[in-house]
Amino acid sequence: MKRNSILIGTLLLVTLGVPMLAQERQANTPPAEKPLSQATAYRVVVQLQEFEGEKRINTRSYDFIARPGEFTNFRNGLRIPVPGSKEDSTSGAAAGATPQFKSEGPKYEDVGLSMMARVKEEDITRGEHRDTVWVKMPAGTVGFDFDIELTALATQEQVSAGGPPVLRVTSQRVNGIVPLDKPTVIATLDEVNSNRRMQVEATITKMKF
Repeated sequence: MKRNSILIGTLLLVTLGVPMLAQERQANTPPAEKPLSQATAYRVVVQLQEFEGEKRINTRSYDFIARPGEFTNFRNGLRIPVPGSKEDSTSGAAAGATPQFKSEGPKYEDVGLSMMARVKEEDITRGEHRDTVWVKMPAGTVGFDFDIELTALATQEQVSAGGPPVLRVTSQRVNGIVPLDKPTVIATLDEVNSNRRMQVEATITKMKF
């Protein structure tokens, strides 16, 4: 009888000890690392085509590498001194006379081209119940956010006599979907007071590593 009791006790210890040992080993086992997704990048070529009427007079090309979801900024131009000025409200001026300006010292303005671009493989949108959901772009396309601003000094004909210098600014913002590997016109900017226009074309290609 005593031998049977010892045998039963030993079996109970083994039965209870094995699960506890397994739990202890599981607790001490480091969690498995999640597999990392492969990084992707895109080659973006932006062409600015200038037209006068229907005649193309100039083409400029800008090429850069972009990671999905990251902004790429580009600026090309000069910072030029522009005389600061304010209207001289001297009393006694004749009614209807052209206002006179007096200098307050030079200020610096950016003149040239500024661009900002972002390629997106997915985007946030509103769901059926106004909740925020992530959606993937259709196969063979990417989302493309693009801002462009062109700043230049106005011509003498566009500046009033005796007035301060005038900056001409043209800008546009694009949020769209662009097919891969295909040149796509994403914006057209018309120049004020002339028959010139600028056409913006983008070609986006997924890079292979």
